[in-house]
Amino acid sequence: YINLIQTLGNNQQIRLPQYIIDLVPDVGNTDRIVQLTHAHIYQQFVRIMKKMGYKISFHDLRQINTSVMAALGVPDVYAMERGGWSNTTTLKSVYQQTFDTTRDAVDKKIDDYFCSLIPDKYDTNFDECRKIGG
Repeated sequence: YINLIQTLGNNQQIRLPQYIIDLVPDVGNTDRIVQLTHAHIYQQFVRIMKKMGYKISFHDLRQINTSVMAALGVPDVYAMERGGWSNTTTLKSVYQQTFDTTRDAVDKKIDDYFCSLIPDKYDTNFDECRKIGG
């Protein structure tokens, strides 16, 4: 585990996959990988993103991560722990967003369920619900 954010009331830890750990140089006995301030790191991040044609913030990255967790079905309690939230209000009202591709899959799943309930003798006029040979 590695400390990601350490503030007065929050010490957020997260497990890093080995491929990320391999990118981090050995820092010896210090508990900090980077000796720069948050402001300096953020300024460099924004500069690099702008140079590459992206306009994205740390908040955006946090929001994307939270939305991916929701799309993957990660239970709220784990998302809250990973994101450092003490309740689901902030998690759901600020950070969780939807993805078009996931929304399409969810819509299809719901449509398929309801189509499966329609008896064969009814023609619903919806291609998704027509029973072939029915």
